[in-house]
Amino acid sequence: MPGISKLSFIRIEVVNDLRIIYFREDGSSAIYLGGRRNWRNNNPGNIGYGNGILVKRLGAIGKAGGFAVFPDYETGRKAIFGVLQQDSFQNRTVAKAIEVWAPKEDGNDTELYKKHIQLWTGIQLTRQIKTLTNEEMEKLVASIERKEGSEPGKIIEVPNSGAKKKIIDIKKNKQNLIIQYLVEGYGWLHKADTIYLVERDIVDGVIVKNSRGYVFLRARPDENKVNNLDNPKKPRK
Repeated sequence: MPGISKLSFIRIEVVNDLRIIYFREDGSSAIYLGGRRNWRNNNPGNIGYGNGILVKRLGAIGKAGGFAVFPDYETGRKAIFGVLQQDSFQNRTVAKAIEVWAPKEDGNDTELYKKHIQLWTGIQLTRQIKTLTNEEMEKLVASIERKEGSEPGKIIEVPNSGAKKKIIDIKKNKQNLIIQYLVEGYGWLHKADTIYLVERDIVDGVIVKNSRGYVFLRARPDENKVNNLDNPKKPRK
């Protein structure tokens, strides 16, 4: 999308388990939607937030689901090195380090994790972290990232200013409730993301709440009844 800010993200807002909003200093933002948590968190190593002291020093700007959130992928990847360079890890063997990184009590198959690390790196699990060369450390970090896996979702850029975008069309579910909106310049968006854009004057629309508390959107009232989002005569996709 043209006009995307080059500024770094400085803070986040966790909307729910599948949405994180990243904010920049100039007021623009980006919605990270779907994908795996480590992708949404810019945290390829799935580093836990802990008490926040260490991860903040390594560049974290928040937490989601108990894990650190970093401003970008590069910072998140460097943080893997940063954690392994701590004294608490340096004096451990590779095997003990993995046991701490992916503990069995958190639902990890720790033994399989260790086998994969040894297979992918060629490093003996009995080696201490502090004895690894720079090349071996790079292999270890790459293998941790590979083992944690990643599945990208969708990024919706939200500029700070500009002409408001129009809601062009809608999709309804079997209960006849609107679940998606076709937004000019953005494509099909879920209702929560469209409401977010309307609230920030990026998309033109009116937020309405009925007597049952159900929130939905209306097109901006005007003399043209055809553009009413609920008009049954308007063809739907």
